[in-house]
Amino acid sequence: MPEKLLITRLDEFGINPQEWCDPWAARFHPGLIGEDTWLCEEPFTSGSWGEIPVWEPEKHAARVRFVMQSPVLRARPIEIDCAVHGGYILAQPVVLDGWHRLHAAWALRTETILGEFGGRLDLLDYLTGATDERPED
Repeated sequence: MPEKLLITRLDEFGINPQEWCDPWAARFHPGLIGEDTWLCEEPFTSGSWGEIPVWEPEKHAARVRFVMQSPVLRARPIEIDCAVHGGYILAQPVVLDGWHRLHAAWALRTETILGEFGGRLDLLDYLTGATDERPED
């Protein structure tokens, strides 16, 4: 079930917008990016999709702008889990899906975003505002 996550709490963990996602840069891109898009650092091959290319910064910005203009897309929850290192589940959120939706929420200055969370419950309580005590690793 999706939870309302506080964007300020996500900010505390260093999950924040980058220069390439400036939504106003999207106005320089002639087209908006549609639903079937991927965010990745290098090309990869994925089953029937074929090779997925790396996006240029203006395409990311266009995708963020597209999400900002679509209430349906903004209502879809992002997916977050915890980072894992050396066999330990850390109190560090990791966005698995929904980067463009998250950046759109920042650009729109919303306070919360819906998220499906699959990590530690103490971190979930902190991200939702149920507790003010930030969990430690």
